[in-house]
Amino acid sequence: MTFEIGIGVFLLTVFLSRFLAERALRLLTPEQKLSLIDGFSGMRAYSMIPIVLLIGVFFALTRYIPSAADLWLTGYWIALALYVVVSFFYTRRRLIDLGLPRDYLQLHTVARAVRLVGLGSLVVGFL
Repeated sequence: MTFEIGIGVFLLTVFLSRFLAERALRLLTPEQKLSLIDGFSGMRAYSMIPIVLLIGVFFALTRYIPSAADLWLTGYWIALALYVVVSFFYTRRRLIDLGLPRDYLQLHTVARAVRLVGLGSLVVGFL
């Protein structure tokens, strides 16, 4: 896959994912929307910490031990993929615990999956 195709698929999936997520939100009552916001308020504040740490560790390792840069890059992508998968299932578990409707959960999961496909196409385009 070329870089341009990867970017194109990524952009398409971002828009599709946003559209699906918006449709999913329309399935919720105002009370359920408030519950959703309250249920994830702490997560929003701290969700970027693992990514920032991962990027910082990656750059530190490649700067101070450049001979293993390929190893660090492979480890970075594996750790990033693991973070994405863990956050996907954590978010899904939290949504279920909030007691949100099944229709919302399904559409939200599809939107996240579409977003992950787009991210994967971007990564493949870079490679």
